[in-house]
Amino acid sequence: MSRQYRTMADQERVDLGGRIRWLREDRGLAQVEVATEAGMDQAKLSSIERGKCYVSGVELADIAAVLSVSALDLIDPLPLRLVPRLSTGQPADLPGDAQR
Repeated sequence: MSRQYRTMADQERVDLGGRIRWLREDRGLAQVEVATEAGMDQAKLSSIERGKCYVSGVELADIAAVLSVSALDLIDPLPLRLVPRLSTGQPADLPGDAQR
């Protein structure tokens, strides 16, 4: 069953959050670790990963730094698809790929 989104912005928030979660898990990091290093609480990061809240440019840059990627990599998933998963060496299968 596919989700229904009210606006394109809703879909983009969910996709962004999914990419953040995917990278965090691929690096073996806990939410609390990333949140602490990014200067936010775990509840905020959880909301971002679930696409339940907006993320500011500063927050996005802080999360990207912790995950060792650029903020642009989080916004535009194309570069990430070209990089193999760190844990398996296989091409990335990012959230939202099935919808494209």
